[in-house]
Amino acid sequence: MTGLFFGSFNPFHKGHLQIAQYLLSAGYCQQVWFVISPRNPMKEEASLLDEQKRLEIVQASIAGRKGMRACDIEFHMPKPSYTYATLQLLREKWPEEEFALIIGEDNLRNFHLWRDAEKIADRYKILVYPRRGGESVAASWEHVLQVDAPLADISSTEIRARLEQGQDVSSYVPAAALALVLEYYSSRKLLLHCCCAPCSAAILEWLLAHEYRPTLYYYNPNIFPREEYEIRKSECSRYARSLGVEMIDGDYDHSHWLEQVNGLESEPERGKRCLQCFRLRMWEAARVAQENGFHRFATTLASSRWKSLEQIAEAGHWAASQFDGVTFWEKNWRKGGLSERRRVLLAQNGFYNQQYCGCEFSCRRIENQDLPQFGEGDKR
Repeated sequence: MTGLFFGSFNPFHKGHLQIAQYLLSAGYCQQVWFVISPRNPMKEEASLLDEQKRLEIVQASIAGRKGMRACDIEFHMPKPSYTYATLQLLREKWPEEEFALIIGEDNLRNFHLWRDAEKIADRYKILVYPRRGGESVAASWEHVLQVDAPLADISSTEIRARLEQGQDVSSYVPAAALALVLEYYSSRKLLLHCCCAPCSAAILEWLLAHEYRPTLYYYNPNIFPREEYEIRKSECSRYARSLGVEMIDGDYDHSHWLEQVNGLESEPERGKRCLQCFRLRMWEAARVAQENGFHRFATTLASSRWKSLEQIAEAGHWAASQFDGVTFWEKNWRKGGLSERRRVLLAQNGFYNQQYCGCEFSCRRIENQDLPQFGEGDKR
């Protein structure tokens, strides 16, 4: 028998996995198909993630698990799709399969409200798993069997709430899908530390296209001289205004920056001085993120071919560890066509394009043009 586990899976979590594993190991089912619903006709979910992304999370969660399958049949049906229509289509496509419906006690209580509920109950077995606060109503329907599956102590709604608050969800989400869940569900509100307009433009465009809500934070006390600092800040501010993005202006204290890198003046580019510079700027970004209610921050520094991605990641994660409720988004902004898009936007907007990183010591690069540039896949 093939159990059909319908749901929005918004997102899929370990509770779903435990129920399927129990039904397989206890012999109730030989297979469990997770049928992802594009839209639940019984619910209005403003927070419903795109169906293809939810499918991707389910596929990652069950990869390599015998007897489990992700099913997207409802993606190709009229919306909203109704369970009985889906069951009929599945029977047509797989006439050799014996299908059973897998639902929770909470859904069974409202089963009488389903379209064609009596036809479903008459023609298909229904396996009912326990839910918190649930009570048995199996006697009301034929072909209903309550199974003693594990009681999941988490819901998709609670996982989304935890992610919105920047809390850890690793104990609730299958490890194989955790990165996807964090990517797709974490709060769309983001503090983006920016270094200059050329490095920020393509990233901002990408974030807005993917429905993030970025706020720029311009904090770069390393830049010398002050005139150079003001030019770069003005370009960032101009572009942010054109997109309707807020920008927070950090303090310019070059003397303090010099104190922080004292003794590292002779270090080469991508050496210890750069790491210390990143740590100072990322610490300040993490502090501002916490003060202003951002649970995640990132930096446009990671888009520059002159920077070490490993150093930026190290500084970002260290800074985040100093402030409760704040995480650093380690993303390689050189990939996905963003490096090419950066060049296009630079030309289109006529951005001022500086020839050195920022500090007086980095000016030495201009005199030593044989310093290698790193490609989009290089993390050095």
